[in-house]
Amino acid sequence: MKYPTMKHPTLKLYRYTIPLRKPFHVAKGEISEREGFVLGDGHDIWSEIAPLPGFSSESTEDAGTFLTENAKRIHSAYRDRSLDQLLLDDAMQPELSRLPSVRFGLSMLSEQQKARTAEQPLYVYWKNLYYSPRSRRNRIVPVEGYVRCNALAGIMDIKSLHQLIRYRKECGFRTVKVKIPADPDDAFEIIQEICPAFPEMVFRFDANRAFSLSEAEHLFQQMQNAQTRGDLPGNIAYIEEPLADPDPGSLSQLQACGIPVAADESVRSPADIQQLESGNSVKQLIIKPMLFGSFPELETAFRSKLAVTISSSIETAIGRRLLAHIAVLYNMKGMIDHGLDTGSLLQMDFTSPESGPHIRLGNKTGLGFTPDSSHDWMVPVREF
Repeated sequence: MKYPTMKHPTLKLYRYTIPLRKPFHVAKGEISEREGFVLGDGHDIWSEIAPLPGFSSESTEDAGTFLTENAKRIHSAYRDRSLDQLLLDDAMQPELSRLPSVRFGLSMLSEQQKARTAEQPLYVYWKNLYYSPRSRRNRIVPVEGYVRCNALAGIMDIKSLHQLIRYRKECGFRTVKVKIPADPDDAFEIIQEICPAFPEMVFRFDANRAFSLSEAEHLFQQMQNAQTRGDLPGNIAYIEEPLADPDPGSLSQLQACGIPVAADESVRSPADIQQLESGNSVKQLIIKPMLFGSFPELETAFRSKLAVTISSSIETAIGRRLLAHIAVLYNMKGMIDHGLDTGSLLQMDFTSPESGPHIRLGNKTGLGFTPDSSHDWMVPVREF
């Protein structure tokens, strides 16, 4: 095997600030720009570290402080190919345990190093680790380097929502994630309007923890009654995060209503997955890797019996590209549409071949594309 070039690679750290096309509403207000960090060797290994305000447990400043204060150790581990060991170092654990975006970003550097050594795209390297001829009878073989994405729709009036879904359908999307309002009757009105109007589409409804248990049960009962009457087709994948207080017992009680429930904000660690799975609390996991942690931590979701959707945290094309590689791995559990079509939310971005209802990763080694780091919104922080 040919060993990779660049005997002494140099990592560079950049900070970016990108305005959003429209403000993004979160629990504590709204964000109008996306901030984060990019680490790269100037060639084919790149990673992103970008906490999402309102969702992440750490701030952008927290991540930046760790990266700059530990720059020498990170660079030394990168050169020695020992980033995995660095992430497990006892001395680093008190800080790293609070920084899932940093664990994710550094872990992705390490995984790309391994893929480059193997001279393989990242998804191929992972697939060869997990997929063997012995298991082929029990696994669905994914389309090579191919990921389907769901479309996104925010809270809007019915007419505008119809127009958006029709447009997204014409673009080739087959699944749409729709935000629903905090009133269960208003939410049901949207659901009963759009599901029969687009029976060939699959809908994921995101409540963003809007309801009490009684309100959610009211909504679910309306949906179940409508399905029994034949007024609501079976094209609802799930209701995402319906409960304001989503303890496993309440989620299990709600799931008994017959409408699938998915967890997003409730899944931030391997322990969360174990708890939700053992309690039969949800049918689907929505994993945001940037908010979850390192690749070994993400493996717990891969081993779970629950279906998994990989979801973006509004990363740049670098982060979304990494997520697409991860999504291909998770598609070994069964083909599913992932939440990666968020690039249009950014006013500016790295040039990338990925967009729309599907992503094709191709056969280039590692990440699969080399971003241009000369943008004026990319500020060099330091060379490690």
